[in-house]
Amino acid sequence: MIMVALEGFIVAYSFINLILMIKKYKRFHSIYPVIAVFDLVMVVPLFLEMYFGIPDIPRDVYMNFVRAMEDQTTLLIYCLFVLLAQLMFTYELRRIKRLDRSITRTNDIQEFLLFIQDFKYRKIVVGICYIIVAASVFSVIVAPNPMYYLTFRNVHIQVSDSIARYSEHVILPLFDLLVGAIIALKLFDSKNKIGGVIFRIILIVFFTVVNGKRTYLMIIIGVFFLIDLLKQGSLKKIAPKYVFLFGMVAVYFYAYMYITDKISYNSDWYYEMQEYIFRSMHVRFSIYATLHPEKIHILDYPGQSMLYSLFFFIPRAIWISKPYPYIDYYMRGVLGLSSLSNVTYHMPASYYPEFVSNFGILGLALSLIFTIWIMRYFDKRKTACKLLGTALIALLNVYYYNDLLKIVAMFILYLCITEKYRFVIGRR
Repeated sequence: MIMVALEGFIVAYSFINLILMIKKYKRFHSIYPVIAVFDLVMVVPLFLEMYFGIPDIPRDVYMNFVRAMEDQTTLLIYCLFVLLAQLMFTYELRRIKRLDRSITRTNDIQEFLLFIQDFKYRKIVVGICYIIVAASVFSVIVAPNPMYYLTFRNVHIQVSDSIARYSEHVILPLFDLLVGAIIALKLFDSKNKIGGVIFRIILIVFFTVVNGKRTYLMIIIGVFFLIDLLKQGSLKKIAPKYVFLFGMVAVYFYAYMYITDKISYNSDWYYEMQEYIFRSMHVRFSIYATLHPEKIHILDYPGQSMLYSLFFFIPRAIWISKPYPYIDYYMRGVLGLSSLSNVTYHMPASYYPEFVSNFGILGLALSLIFTIWIMRYFDKRKTACKLLGTALIALLNVYYYNDLLKIVAMFILYLCITEKYRFVIGRR
């Protein structure tokens, strides 16, 4: 009963925080989308758990998830983590409010629109996007079995080695780039012409069918929301459209289980939401693993996966003991395997579980400090760096740091360095 009351208080506090943020919106700040995403993936699951309990997790495969979700100590620590996050968000929103009082005009929208209009490499970027689109279509046409990619695939079907290799080395890299191309085409369509809208819808449907990754669909819609928020400058103008779009995506998530016969594994929509959209189960699992290292093993030593994230560009031939991405260790822990086992699929855990696995319970606070710090940093940057940086961190709240996002992060770092360099030169 006490835990239910605590959950109810946190949900109510988070909801009030979010409403006040929307109501007092004056100009765009990097922390806004991150708070909204955090509430979706961390707070909404608490609200649902108050009424439905824990989801129907497949016990024969994910028993470690079951243990983590049933453990009351883990739940208490998770609730305190969410409460701490909301307190830090409240402080940050009040700090922003004080800063905005000194601003005589809201020029963030104008800056964004000017950036889009005046970007000197605009035609080159759009041209590259169309090349990626053409290459993606061509890659399906010349595939060993094109119809395999042009239909929703039954999860029980065992694919041939040739298709598996082709998917790994051709389809997956190209369609990662296609996500960026779709977003870039949306970004540079300043007039939002009907032809461009229809073309992007076709590309999204094509990507969804071929790639089969539902999380990517949510990511694309989320970034579109961020772009439209900057273009329109008003949450009220775009809220109805995106409430509908996110609702349609949620319906598709559930329908996908029937289309691909994944429902034979598990028919619980609540669990599907926990696995693919919400992140509370993943954070609670990392907390439980930290509390019970004798039962669940994820990392071999503190900071192991962080070393990989920071120095991923060093060839393994030079660094023989180079760690692997966190998601590999995470999935082995979920499945109860050793750190040397090979896992062929991933779940989209965010960076919050990674902080916990690397730094213990202290990692919860460190992850929030990192979030606030990096958002403040991007908030001070110019439009391109600010937009891309905000989108990246919001995305990492729901997805893992894959190779595509590493490229995006390196590009953002380049933008930030060159921006600072130009500033120093100009000052001289």
